[in-house]
Parts: sequence; structure tokens; C-alpha cells
Amino acid sequence: MIRKFYGRPDPANYWAGLICDYRNALVNPDEAPRKVADELKVDCPDFDAALFDSYAEIGAVPKLRTLGFDSFEVLVRPGGSRSPKTADLKARRNGEPAALEVKNLRAHECVETYLPKLFEDLRIKGQDMSGLRLVVQRSSRDTLDEQQKQALTKIVEAIRNYPRNENITVQLSEQKTARFRIVDGSGDAMCSDGINLDELIGSVSDFDGLFRKIVADLQRAAKQLYSPVVSDAKFRAVVMRWDIPWFKTTVPGNLQPVAAEILQRALAELPSPIDLHVFSDYEFDLFSTLQ
Repeated sequence: MIRKFYGRPDPANYWAGLICDYRNALVNPDEAPRKVADELKVDCPDFDAALFDSYAEIGAVPKLRTLGFDSFEVLVRPGGSRSPKTADLKARRNGEPAALEVKNLRAHECVETYLPKLFEDLRIKGQDMSGLRLVVQRSSRDTLDEQQKQALTKIVEAIRNYPRNENITVQLSEQKTARFRIVDGSGDAMCSDGINLDELIGSVSDFDGLFRKIVADLQRAAKQLYSPVVSDAKFRAVVMRWDIPWFKTTVPGNLQPVAAEILQRALAELPSPIDLHVFSDYEFDLFSTLQ
């Protein structure tokens, strides 16, 4: 994305417009750069994720204004990243104080998404991948934990030690395995799981990890919406940016109602009432309790 900013004005202009709208909606716009500086560290482990977390917050404010919110106030933690997390924004809705937590929902990390990304990351950082290609085969599709991610990192770091043109299976834990082949190539990675798209459509079980991630994000957000900083809030809402562009186009008929049902059930499990609005940049609203 940063490369696109050079010589291509459209992405930079788009972001500049969003930031301008965001700052104009704030009652304390001078605090916005400080909040971004606290939360967006260039040397953090996953800069892309941190960048789009900030993007979700900036992009959520115009959406919230259409739902009757105003007087947005960005909340900055007094001790920076060392302080306990709180809600992202204060606002008012129908004259009542509100607390808002913004989440950027990305697809959960499973072997088939994480391993190619890891390969490319290490290649960019200087590991020699010349003359080979990583072909990731259908593997465990549940969400990876940190220990399993570390195991995948070791696989990529030692990728030249694996034999060529053989099916390789590595046990990451009792439940999860990684399956792949190393073949001749030009230093790239691809997925080839031996199934076609029609077999995936309607297969809700393949999206279990994603739906569990939705619930976990809501539970974390709920804690932040009841922090002392926003104790006066009469209205609390989670705003979730759905950062999964393939979801509508790939499985529009089957899984969107399932996702909405899971969101509704997740809200019911929270200890206190919290409204939820889910938006995307892909011209569809998946779910909202604020309408």
C-alpha cells in the first residue's frame, strides 16, 4: 500500500479525504495524531494489521454520523500503550453520552492464509527463496495460536532443508497440521488444496474459525466499553469494519445469514447490552442493531 502512494495519487488522496472528514468530526482533533502515534508503531510485529485498525477507526466516524452520532471525542490513553485499553471514542447520540469501540475484522489466520504470507514476509526481509516455490496444500483451517505461528515460522526459515517434489506434513500441535510441497519456482508461494470453489460454498464448518474470531473480538470490545474513562456513557456500541472482500461475492446466499445469526447470538452472550454496527468498504452492510 505504501508503494502505491508513490506515483499514484488516488490512494493517497482517498486516505487524505477520510482523515480530513475524521478530524472535522472531532471536538478534539489535535489529539488524533497522538492517538495514532501511540497505537501505530512502524516496528510492530504486524504493521499491516495495525495500519488497518487505525483505518477502521477513521473510516467508522462518517458511517456513525449517518446513524445520528455527533460530538466525537478521540480517547488517548494517558500513559500511551502502557496504559490499560479503553474505548476508542466518546460521542453523543440523541443527546446522550456514548462510548464507541471500533474493531477491524480480518479473516482469521489459518495455515493456508498464514504460511504464504509468512513466506513473502521473510523473502522481503532478505531470506533467499530463489529457485523454489512453496505450494501450500489443504491443511488445518482452524485459527492459529502463537505457538503454532512460531512453528510455521521455523518451517519457512528452514525451507531449503525440505526435499523437493514430495508431499510434506508437519504436525504443529495435536490438532493442527501443515501440508505443503517444495517445487522448482521463482521464489513465490501459492495455495493448491485440491478442491474447487463450489465445494466450499455452503461449507459453514470451514468458516468456524472466522466466526469464533467475531465472538472473541466482541468480548474484548465489551471490556473496553466499560472502562472507567467512559463510565458516564448511557449508550455503548461496537463498530466493526468487515475487512473480508471475498465474503459477499463468494458466498452471498449461504453464509451471510449465518454470520448475522452468530453476531446476534454473540451480542446476547455479553454481560450488558451493547449495540453493534458492521460496515465494509465493499458497498454492503452485513449487520446492524442500530437501524
